[in-house]
Amino acid sequence: MGFGYLFLGFLLTFNIPYAEYSDFFATALMLWGLSTLSPYAKGFQTAFRTGIVLAGIHFVRLFFGIFELLSLFTLPAPVVSGVAAASLLVRAVFIWFIFAGIDEVAKETDLPKLREHALRSRFLTPVFCAAGLVLEVGVFTHMTAFLGYYLLGYIIFGILYAFFNAKTVYECYILICFEGEENMDRKPSRFGFVNRFRKWSDEQDEKTVRRRAEDRARKEQKKKERGRNDKR
Repeated sequence: MGFGYLFLGFLLTFNIPYAEYSDFFATALMLWGLSTLSPYAKGFQTAFRTGIVLAGIHFVRLFFGIFELLSLFTLPAPVVSGVAAASLLVRAVFIWFIFAGIDEVAKETDLPKLREHALRSRFLTPVFCAAGLVLEVGVFTHMTAFLGYYLLGYIIFGILYAFFNAKTVYECYILICFEGEENMDRKPSRFGFVNRFRKWSDEQDEKTVRRRAEDRARKEQKKKERGRNDKR
């Protein structure tokens, strides 16, 4: 299902310090997932179209980043900053609409908690991209102690942001089942922690169902007792 590829793509976004080398592959994985998800929400459709543009920008960054790494060619600093700034702006739109699509699907499937998580990621996206733009547009011209702390905060915030995004997409992978997938058996994951999480999640769901059934039974019992008392 498309959410699996989205999740893998978001895992690659944890690479904050050297994002230019992994962003293209992260976007490509997300586009693969969105190609499956697009029919289900307008947000996914818009994200897919935006992602094609973003993948092109990231490919340019990757191409010249490798050339610079090998000391073969170096772009002028203003050009590098301009491409990075364009990448952040398009990325903000791309991620925004991914979670807009998740919000649409969560609304249709009546998952209010997932909608809250999607809203959180939509709110954090422009904040994270704006923080990155501050580094690219030349606000800081010299390395200072404040800039050092700013970079550290940006990296920590970026890791938390990537974690929240990946967590929300993984919840979609676990909870949402589209038409035609209802009777598909869930294949065991190659990763033990995924299987353990699934087992824990299933156990929590069973506990919730039992608790609700017990609550309904107690309410029915109380109604019957009140009815008998009223007759007396």
